[in-house]
Amino acid sequence: MKMGKLIFIASAGHSGSTLLDILTGTIPGIFSTGEVVHLPWQLYRHEKSKQGRCSCSSPFDECEVWAKIIKRLSQKVGYEIYDDPFNFRMSIINDQRYDKLGRLDNKIVRQIVKFGLVHNSDILNRYFYRKLLGPIKNNWLLFDTIKEVTGNQYIVDSSKDYIRMKFLYDFRPDDFYLIHLKRGLYGVACSDKKLGKSPFMAAKGAHRLNKTIETICRQNKGIKLLSMNYEDLCRDPNAERKRIADFLNLENPGSDLQIDTTAKHLVAGNGMRHKGKIQIVFDEEWRRKLTSNEISKIKRLMDL
Repeated sequence: MKMGKLIFIASAGHSGSTLLDILTGTIPGIFSTGEVVHLPWQLYRHEKSKQGRCSCSSPFDECEVWAKIIKRLSQKVGYEIYDDPFNFRMSIINDQRYDKLGRLDNKIVRQIVKFGLVHNSDILNRYFYRKLLGPIKNNWLLFDTIKEVTGNQYIVDSSKDYIRMKFLYDFRPDDFYLIHLKRGLYGVACSDKKLGKSPFMAAKGAHRLNKTIETICRQNKGIKLLSMNYEDLCRDPNAERKRIADFLNLENPGSDLQIDTTAKHLVAGNGMRHKGKIQIVFDEEWRRKLTSNEISKIKRLMDL
């Protein structure tokens, strides 16, 4: 079997992971999937929602790429995935509405696993690794199938979750590449404020999550890691695109960057994946949207 190599994007929410996924997919030899963890959910609802479609705007069973991938994958697992998408579990530990465990149960399990990862508990890590081996194998089977069908050596998954990151790395460390994407806390806070959420709590959550990712990476020194900043990505996307290519030992992709999301095949993620032609621009909207009090509280958080 041809083996795929995974580029996993870990980040807090509203940090630009979908944009980075799309940008990375413009480098020859790389296939963008978006938040591929949601593939079963998207296949389930693809006829019910525009958001439940491939970024090329086609339903998944009509997409020229995903139709072939799902067909090949169904042959490998021995059942038609479209008939029961949730039978092909992609979620390792997640509180998505379609999981068999309830939300509360999942949150408790996540806290236990987080404790094991952050404190490097071998007993806990090995126990949950064995328990979650089924969905872990499913993910890698999908990545290998994407490699076979598309011919792209690298597959991008911007599902963000650090628990998913760790277990996928443990299963095939040689084929795992990590990009840790961080965004300034003011920008994260501004994005959540526009959604009616607490900007300080958003900044606090992103700060803690990035520290957790950094801790896990320090404990797993074999992880092939590239750290990136959202603001640098927006200021000079061509330079950051070259950094990614260098990280993967791929040829310089050049500076003729053109992004058309309809030419990509992202499963899920930020709604921008359906925008079509986009330009990456740098802005500091938070300077206009956040109050002086909110900025002061976030600055104190950053100074801790």
